[in-house]
Amino acid sequence: MLRRDKMFFLIKAAITVPISPDKLDPSKNLDDVILDTLRKRLEGTVIENIGLVIAVIDAKTSEVGKIFYKTPEVYFDTEASLLVFRPIEDEVIEGTIAEVTQSDVYVTIGSIDARCPVPQLYNDKFHYDVKNRILRGRNSKLVIRVGDKIRAKVRRFEFRIPQLIPPLRRGLTIVPPIQVRQKSEIRITLIARERGLGPYKILKRTREEILKSI
Repeated sequence: MLRRDKMFFLIKAAITVPISPDKLDPSKNLDDVILDTLRKRLEGTVIENIGLVIAVIDAKTSEVGKIFYKTPEVYFDTEASLLVFRPIEDEVIEGTIAEVTQSDVYVTIGSIDARCPVPQLYNDKFHYDVKNRILRGRNSKLVIRVGDKIRAKVRRFEFRIPQLIPPLRRGLTIVPPIQVRQKSEIRITLIARERGLGPYKILKRTREEILKSI
């Protein structure tokens, strides 16, 4: 089951949740224990092909758990409601510029920052003012700074999931696994040079010019 509101989705997911025996207190509601565990493990992480988990809304679990050989945990089949953030290619978004650099501006959309390369920002050449951390258009005199509103389109995105290099055996020595990516994330690239897109101040200027010409 899936409900959509732009880049935010409410989905139902079937998850098998391991619970340590010390948390199985008969005086506690099992659904609450499962929900607390899922929130600690999933919120703020990326599930590939699903998206960034913003919140675990609720969890309904089976009353009977499963025990596997040589594992202390009890596993419960659970249906959880997840609020996830997942970008869609070519979707138009509106956000606030959170950071300005010489090569990119970063736009806050939802709960993450997306990257818009400066050449894709507007049809102009920009000079970067290091001291004031702003971009200034050579011909348009447009000034881009933190806090400006912008309308842009999602050009592409990728899921980046934590990865491990498995343990290696070299003779009698075993090299332990190495985590090569520390956290999960979604990387989004934006474009804003197309008609109807760009910083709000440019859209406002264009609208005023059109009205004057009528």
